[in-house]
Amino acid sequence: MSLTISSFYTPEAQNFVFRHSCFPILVDLVAYRCLKPYAYAPAYSTLAGLATCAAIAYRAPLPLQLLGGGIYLAYKATSFAISYFTSSKTGPNQSWDDTKILAALNMILPLIEESKSGFENLYTTSGTYRQIIALSRDPSKFRLGEIFNADVNTLAGVVKELLKNMNPPLLANIKDSLVAATSLEDEEKKRCLTLALQQVSPLRVEIFQKLIRHLHTITQQQPNSAAAALRLGQLFSQSFTGVFSANQLITSLIQNPKILQ
Repeated sequence: MSLTISSFYTPEAQNFVFRHSCFPILVDLVAYRCLKPYAYAPAYSTLAGLATCAAIAYRAPLPLQLLGGGIYLAYKATSFAISYFTSSKTGPNQSWDDTKILAALNMILPLIEESKSGFENLYTTSGTYRQIIALSRDPSKFRLGEIFNADVNTLAGVVKELLKNMNPPLLANIKDSLVAATSLEDEEKKRCLTLALQQVSPLRVEIFQKLIRHLHTITQQQPNSAAAALRLGQLFSQSFTGVFSANQLITSLIQNPKILQ
């Protein structure tokens, strides 16, 4: 293409600017769609768009390069701003009900346990926030294919996000009974928990038992299982009950999940 600055407003120049701005955006969208399950999909799709800009603009006059590339960068800035403010203000979709949460956990927890890596910092190390929000927001799009390639910390982040957005918290209506059972011996504690859990829906009881067994499995893969149980008990107490004061009971259940049987 033999474009000059003097031909800036010619149909040839306008056609170049159109291609230079639209093609990179199209490549970006396709790349993001293909790479969406991966942690750095936005960065990779942006690089694909910029590479397309560079390929199309080869030997073109600088003003046209700047205009076409500027349109693409403006698109990226607008896209990022919309995504950022939408994620931070609206958060995950509140339509997750107990049935969908249980189904999600049935997919996620085995994947975490099968990874057998990074357990020492699991649930305390941040995953990919953008991916966590994307997986947590829309139950209708939550499929095994979308989580299979997610890293273990991102999957753990989804678990925490689901619990955080349960309204009311998983065992909020029996939090006083759970706190009261903290100092009891195992047999008394078991009786107290059995009576308390009768006031909770069967689905929520199943979710609670499944998570306790999962956390027990995680702690058994660590050198100091007692310290790991204490850390996870403190971390999940508020997610389970809405109060931190139940952390000692949650810790004891993680250490000995047979109390719930």
